[in-house]
Amino acid sequence: SLTLDQMRPVLDGFGDFCFLAVCDECPYPLNVPSGVLNAVDGGELARRAVQWPTPFWADDGWPFTPISFHSVPNDPWPLSHLAPGMGELKFLNWLYSFIASKIAVTSRDFIAAKESLSEEVLSVIKSGRDLELIKLNHEHGTINDVIGFLQHPQFNKDIWAVAEAVSAQFDRRTGLTELMYGMSARQMRSAEEANVKSSAMNVRPDDMANKVEDAMGAVAKAEALAARWHLTPNDVKPVLGGVGAWYWGQFVYTADPAEIVHGLEYRIEAGSAKKPNRDRDADNIAQVIQTVFQPLVQIGTMTGDFSAANAILREWGKSMEMDFDRLGILFPNLPPPQPRPQPEPAPAKGTAA
Repeated sequence: SLTLDQMRPVLDGFGDFCFLAVCDECPYPLNVPSGVLNAVDGGELARRAVQWPTPFWADDGWPFTPISFHSVPNDPWPLSHLAPGMGELKFLNWLYSFIASKIAVTSRDFIAAKESLSEEVLSVIKSGRDLELIKLNHEHGTINDVIGFLQHPQFNKDIWAVAEAVSAQFDRRTGLTELMYGMSARQMRSAEEANVKSSAMNVRPDDMANKVEDAMGAVAKAEALAARWHLTPNDVKPVLGGVGAWYWGQFVYTADPAEIVHGLEYRIEAGSAKKPNRDRDADNIAQVIQTVFQPLVQIGTMTGDFSAANAILREWGKSMEMDFDRLGILFPNLPPPQPRPQPEPAPAKGTAA
């Protein structure tokens, strides 16, 4: 059987974009066995075998759509969220393991007693029961001369300050600040300060949402290419109808795939990947109502057209998840008021009526 090195000159003749299914346990591509190349028309069979089912490579990119939040220049693989803080994370793992071991060692208590003490006295000391009576002979001296407890030196509290500083640095590197958890180390002094912190806190989530929307736009481009490559007018007729299928055959099915990829732009509607912020939308529409709603109502009164005022009311209802059309609280469009008839001028003096 031919190995991959032996197949390489043949496969290079099919171009740069070949589909090869490889396996560690198999010395040749799974989709191009040696029998294909040894056949009479092996060249044609091999060409069909190494073709991509859909030429996603026509977009000059990967045949899949990655979602990467931290791109690295000249590197196909993105950076992990935790990669900037891996040094601090490794140190914290070692530090807390050291602290746990240190606590386990320093928490032990030792009892030192004279060897001359009787077993009865020693059992009372080790039993741990409350209000036990210990009888000592006069030759033993005071209780402090007989028995004592040995304890390790106190734990150095500076290590907790080091752990807190490194943990804070790790939070900054990974974006896991206290504001992300809805907490604050101190009380905010004004609403403006709260707004500034809220805006700064949303920088990274907004950037991630934009990256997801861009990736979904790339997915839409790949779907368009797959639809152009595989769907015929008869395939789309149950969905688009006869007229839509005819247009599909005239303008899509016969179009150059390069035009589908490079000549058209696909995007996801801005903000559609994020959950709507109802409170923010309600505040924004409330400011609009305070400034322009009353003039629009006056214009509608004069012209009879309240479409602009009703549009603001609908957006206000959407922010509160209320259907103002169903509630019937919108302004009805009325015909514009007719001008008042002007009185006829009085006849001039000396003229006949």
